[in-house]
Amino acid sequence: MTTKKPNVAMTEENLEERYERYRSILKDLTIMSDVFMRNVLKQRACTEYVLQVIMDRKDLWVVDQVLQKDYKNLQGRSAILDCVVRDADGNQFDVEIQQEYVNSANREDTELGRLMHDLNCKNAADMYNKILAKRVYELKETQEGVEIMCKEMDQIYREGETRGEMKKAFETAITLFEMGEFVERIA
Repeated sequence: MTTKKPNVAMTEENLEERYERYRSILKDLTIMSDVFMRNVLKQRACTEYVLQVIMDRKDLWVVDQVLQKDYKNLQGRSAILDCVVRDADGNQFDVEIQQEYVNSANREDTELGRLMHDLNCKNAADMYNKILAKRVYELKETQEGVEIMCKEMDQIYREGETRGEMKKAFETAITLFEMGEFVERIA
């Protein structure tokens, strides 16, 4: 039995093609896009600003934060961010942001309305908040930021490929079993 080695040139070509697609997709992402939100909120100043506006408290500072993958809870909702914040009096709060609960339709001329605008804005130059605009610019317009985002999107792509391969293998095993094949041979 011979094992087939992957064609390195073909693999690199496929990766470059995917990265080119990712760059195209990246232009249209907003902070409300899960993968983009996680990368914007990795910067503590962005997280603090979002929490201060949403909670209407300027005296909140992030003590610790954990950005999560897209894990669904029992209600089918996913938490994007779980963090501990401290106020000026030293009180600590555990805060969880779930994207589905954010009313991003609010576009009133208030700080919250401007934040909702920024969360749905594709271009850093069109954003109100300088902290968020700077981070969006870094992730979309700098070589380092674009590489970070392409790697993130490629990881999602590869995880999807793996899931697809596992699903196909499972379906094949079921079909073989239904055709009367012995479980030992299927395994």
